[in-house]
Amino acid sequence: MKNKTKTKAGMERTTNRIVLSEMDFQRIKEDIQNFRFQGDARLFGYVNNLEKELHHARVVPPEEIEADVVTMNSTVRVMDVKTKESTVYTLVYPHDANIDENKISVLSPIGCALIGCRVGEVVDVKVPSGVRQYRIEELLYQPEAAGELHR
Repeated sequence: MKNKTKTKAGMERTTNRIVLSEMDFQRIKEDIQNFRFQGDARLFGYVNNLEKELHHARVVPPEEIEADVVTMNSTVRVMDVKTKESTVYTLVYPHDANIDENKISVLSPIGCALIGCRVGEVVDVKVPSGVRQYRIEELLYQPEAAGELHR
């Protein structure tokens, strides 16, 4: 299902519902509940937005995840649309996050934006200085495509 959304600059663009495996959906919901009890108050807005996305997500068995979808434990190359700088991240659950290893939590601002999106999409990430846009350039590794369906 495609939705029309307005970017911060007021430009209209078409976006897709996020796609999640059943297992990722369940674990992210649990992480959100845990976050509500012990999370950083500065991140509540991002987590609330992710929770809203979960309500509209297309949830499928892991074997039905397309190879271009960012899932948990995926390694993805993103490009800052403004600076053209590329960075590689691995999207992980909060307890595995380690910025020194470019492992970002699904509950972080960029993690919330990336989960369930596809290669080629541009995501908006709120940062203290405003909104940054990142294009998902390449999926270097995705567990489902590698046959790791029950991780």
